Amino acid sequence: MVISEAQNRPNVEFIMQGYENKEVVNTLVLSMKDDLDNRVRGDIDIETLSINKDAYQENIPLNKNVLPIFLAMEPTMLGLFMIAAFVFMEKDEGTIRAYKVSPGKIPEYLASKITLMVILGWISTIISTVLVVGLKADYLNLLIIVTVGSIFASGLGLIIASFFDNISQSMVWILAASIIFSVPF
Repeated sequence: MVISEAQNRPNVEFIMQGYENKEVVNTLVLSMKDDLDNRVRGDIDIETLSINKDAYQENIPLNKNVLPIFLAMEPTMLGLFMIAAFVFMEKDEGTIRAYKVSPGKIPEYLASKITLMVILGWISTIISTVLVVGLKADYLNLLIIVTVGSIFASGLGLIIASFFDNISQSMVWILAASIIFSVPF
């Protein structure tokens, strides 16, 4: 927005990027006219220019549009569900009881579960990203985001699983957590 003075009256010029729809531009112009009219009490000329109005703007295909949401949710939610399933399966089979008498410690057990979920998240992320966008993605930052999401969701899955005896009892809490974390996506 450029405000200048012409003949002792304000002259307002909006410079748009060219992709705004007409309703947004009209709303902006009318709100500015009303605001200035209330302050000045006179006719005000507001000019609107669109930069790159004729520039071709490519529509993003659906597969590329949905990929970020899929990549943010799938590896994360994978960890939340699968960790709980693994813990309950190991409880039923007695693997956790056997692990208690082994020299392994609880942090090592938890780290192994979380590491497995991170690696599975990486694999699904790389496969789906390569299939959709090829090698043009920023894989380092993508894997960092997936790693953080997988660690968080896996940790949450372990916490939820620790309060229940079987997967049926914990399913309501796992689904509630996944719905809560899916809302921003």
